[in-house]
Amino acid sequence: MLLSFHGARSLYVIAHITGSEMQAFLVLALLPLASSQLSTFDVSCYEESDKGKAYKGLMTSTTSGRTCQNWLKDMPHSISIDPSSSNGLGNHNYCRNPDGSEDKPWCYTMDPSPDHEKETCDVPVCPPAARDFVDEANTLATKVAPELDCECAAELYGSTTTTADTKVSLAQTKARKGKIVKGVCRCQK
Repeated sequence: MLLSFHGARSLYVIAHITGSEMQAFLVLALLPLASSQLSTFDVSCYEESDKGKAYKGLMTSTTSGRTCQNWLKDMPHSISIDPSSSNGLGNHNYCRNPDGSEDKPWCYTMDPSPDHEKETCDVPVCPPAARDFVDEANTLATKVAPELDCECAAELYGSTTTTADTKVSLAQTKARKGKIVKGVCRCQK
């Protein structure tokens, strides 16, 4: 049996292969795909409000394309920031902003030139929340069951919440109901 495979850069031809040989072939054939560009999920985004201090994405190169230096190595540049779980530094070369010294995530580069010791990374700013979940829940509740009554005791009689010094007898409160109109409880007086 003759099997051929066209990879991204080469043609593979295999004759008389066994199961384990096929596994090895697939691993080698798919290896170039694994080292492709990071997805937007892997790159993630950073919050502009904290200048990327909480960024935990997988970006490993700077905006200029230089590879980031491992945060635990002192070559080619000496790193004076100690790694911790709170600053995201460790045995990796991902972009971070552990000290808030830049406006976005950055890293020390593998370029030995002092001019390129530290550079920012091309990590996008996170977009604002596209949805208001509380408002959506209220709107949905109104659409699903607009006929449901709502409690109006607090609006009509003041709060019925008690403390150690006060108590409100259940018999003192009359159960008045209202109707939900456009997501707001409208009490009937």
